[in-house]
Amino acid sequence: MRRVPNLHLDITSVVDYWRKVAAELGPERVFFASGMPFYDPAILVSNVQYARGLDLRAKQAICGDNMRRLMGGAR
Repeated sequence: MRRVPNLHLDITSVVDYWRKVAAELGPERVFFASGMPFYDPAILVSNVQYARGLDLRAKQAICGDNMRRLMGGAR
């Protein structure tokens, strides 16, 4: 991911790796995905909500701001 700056990661199915990416490359590279219908979204919401080392701003970015930014660039 270091060599490809436009590569982003969603938190579905990557239990702890997204935390490492957020810490080392920045939370703007990570975005929330619910995993539905295969996963209960409450688990993934809790993963972000209770993630240590992420401030409120980073959590807000992961849970919506990053996706809005990416989709806004696709217009």
